[in-house]
Amino acid sequence: MKKNLLTFLMLTCLFNIGYSQSIHIIDLSALTAVYADETDLTNDSLDLIVSFKLKEFDLATQVNFMFGSIQNEGNILTQTANIVFENDSYFLNYANQTNKIENYTTTCSIRLSNQQYVNYQTLTLVVTGQNGEQSNTLYWNK
Repeated sequence: MKKNLLTFLMLTCLFNIGYSQSIHIIDLSALTAVYADETDLTNDSLDLIVSFKLKEFDLATQVNFMFGSIQNEGNILTQTANIVFENDSYFLNYANQTNKIENYTTTCSIRLSNQQYVNYQTLTLVVTGQNGEQSNTLYWNK
């Protein structure tokens, strides 16, 4: 009886480990945008093209971008984007941008003033899920 109970508990644990879904993000980058045409940038700001992969995008609801002087701080700039489902696809909505999530990858353009760009040292990225669950945390060091 104890052997059967132990086997049952081990299988239950393995099943839960193998099939538990959590939000996982990878491959964060934040590169300065270079435009070939005239874009509505003034001399006191620039755009960062932020790109990352989101494996469980169907579980995600928000993406939090924290530009800080140190990791896990948004003391320079904090922005939030939403993950939405429309027309059988998932999109990242941020500041009048709607970018489709394709092959788990999405991007958005975040505008920083020149002073914010100079002051920030680390971009911290965290995704929040439907039940308040948080993803792993990624860092991009300037």
